[in-house]
Amino acid sequence: MSIAQLHPLKARFHLVPLQVEQLKRGSSVVVAVNSIQITGKVDSISPIVNPQSGTMEVVVTIPNGDNSLFSGTLATLLLTEK
Repeated sequence: MSIAQLHPLKARFHLVPLQVEQLKRGSSVVVAVNSIQITGKVDSISPIVNPQSGTMEVVVTIPNGDNSLFSGTLATLLLTEK
């Protein structure tokens, strides 16, 4: 994952297709940054599977009004099992 924009923050995640099936554009998701959990929205889901990694890119918009998150910050997209 990498952060590409600061406000609002755009976080890019690379997920396997089985994980992507749980998501829809515009749906709310929880992102963990350090010990903080932040609610964001799915901005886009790539329809293309990377043949080398077997993953698809998902972009999540996260509020960052206080600019406490920076480019390059590691984050985890928290998915619930179905």
